[in-house]
Amino acid sequence: MSQEIAFKVKFKPKSAWVDKVYLGNMLIEVLGIMAKSTSAFDFEVELIN
Repeated sequence: MSQEIAFKVKFKPKSAWVDKVYLGNMLIEVLGIMAKSTSAFDFEVELIN
C-alpha cells in the first residue's frame, strides 16, 4: 500500500528565540521517535514559507 497523507501544521512562537530552525528540528525529532518506535510510517518535513 503506497499512499501519501499531507498535513499543514502552523506554529505560533511565543518567545523571540523560537525560530523556524528550532521548530523544524523539534518536529523532525518528535516524528522520528514515533516513526521508529511504531514502524508504522515514514515521513518527510518540508518548509513551506
